[in-house]
Amino acid sequence: EKAHEHMTDKGYKSSIITGNVDPIDRDNIMTKFRNRELQFIFATNVLSRGIDISDMKLMINLDIPFVRDADGFENADYDNYLHRIGRTGRFDTKGIALTIIDGHTRRYDKEMECLKQIQEHYGTDIQELKSIEDLPNIYNEQ
Repeated sequence: EKAHEHMTDKGYKSSIITGNVDPIDRDNIMTKFRNRELQFIFATNVLSRGIDISDMKLMINLDIPFVRDADGFENADYDNYLHRIGRTGRFDTKGIALTIIDGHTRRYDKEMECLKQIQEHYGTDIQELKSIEDLPNIYNEQ
């Protein structure tokens, strides 16, 4: 909710979708997003599956999905991560998925560990974005 409030305060049109949002309201929000009446949607995992927006160029994770094992330890939730980032770059189109990790929180080390787990699990390279100004270059290199 803080990210939504921040973007709204900056003049961007955005909305929030969680599991508590009525399905009719969710469909209305998605229609507005597809019609470009909204610039951002902030969502929980409720949008990680079954949603197709053909030209979505950027998806931002504000957290890393975790799953607890039988002993209560948190590990990366590979499937949810893949489904989340799979909302962009679909059907041979370009897209970027960003995962924001705040280096000033107590969860920083755990989140970095989980990103490493995800990287190893999928055999891919997750790049660090050192500056937001680098984003267009990374997008164009795809």
